[in-house]
Amino acid sequence: MLRLVSALLLLATSALTAQAEDRVTLRVADVYPVGHYIAEALVKPWMAQVKAKLGDRIDLQYFPAEQLGKGRELLKFTQSGVVDIGLVIPAFVPHQLPLSAVGELPGAFASACQGSAAFWSLAHDGILAEKEFAPAGVRVLIATVLPPYQIFSRRPLAGLASFEGQKLYSTGGAKDLTLRKLGAVPTRMTTAEVYQSLSRGTVDGGVMSYATALAYRLPGIVRYATTEENFGSGVITYVISQERWGKLPPDVQKAMSEAGEAVTKEACINFDHGVEADIATLKKDGVEMVHLPQGDHDKIAKEMATIGDEWAAELDGRGKPGKAVLGAFRATLPTH
Repeated sequence: MLRLVSALLLLATSALTAQAEDRVTLRVADVYPVGHYIAEALVKPWMAQVKAKLGDRIDLQYFPAEQLGKGRELLKFTQSGVVDIGLVIPAFVPHQLPLSAVGELPGAFASACQGSAAFWSLAHDGILAEKEFAPAGVRVLIATVLPPYQIFSRRPLAGLASFEGQKLYSTGGAKDLTLRKLGAVPTRMTTAEVYQSLSRGTVDGGVMSYATALAYRLPGIVRYATTEENFGSGVITYVISQERWGKLPPDVQKAMSEAGEAVTKEACINFDHGVEADIATLKKDGVEMVHLPQGDHDKIAKEMATIGDEWAAELDGRGKPGKAVLGAFRATLPTH
């Protein structure tokens, strides 16, 4: 009897050890403060869906608010394994991920869902996955493109001439090209630095989504914002290193991929539906929404339409497949 009990205890201990060894623990990191709308729409639902699929098989440890690194560091930290799954904003690392700026080009799409569908297709298993993310040693798990950006300013915006000489916040990449076309001076910084820079007068405003302006409490220091313009957008991804991905069990890979695709589709709907409510909140908070004169609107649209081809040609000149990526993105964009 004693031998039987010992054998059963040994079996139970072995089973518990195997379960513990089977359990996958992943560190997830981004820069967003607690409650930020992007984290609430992307990584939190993704973690919830993965957990619902895998239960105790997975432990997702979430580190928001730059706890494990700043925005420009998270690609490097994910590649090296300091972070398992990291927020990567391509505009923050343009030298490493220059092709992803295709999702930031002005005038290319009219909604977050149009831009997100095309970008996800290319980044998940298309030309961006092959030519951009794989050479960087990472795999895209979640990707979204925000609604078309507008320009916010402390100065009155009456028309095209109003942008001349304004120092405007930009994350770089395609947005720098956009602002220069308008005669503005792009000033690179992270979004978290914008409030202080505006308060000190270091910058006059910035190009961003309505939701981002609200998230960083900009009403009150910016007084004006454009409406119904299209000054490009922002690409947001969460990635895992190819090395870490390759070590995950197939069922974990499957759950993470399925959740990523689902969340990518769901988030863009929420972003698009939130635009009108964001406009209403901005107005209530004292921001004047400016419709530029039709003539200026048409001039801007004409100028913005040239940026994509210029961007692609510049990349081709550096030996990158800019034109191929731009063509694939345009071909993949939904028509509605």
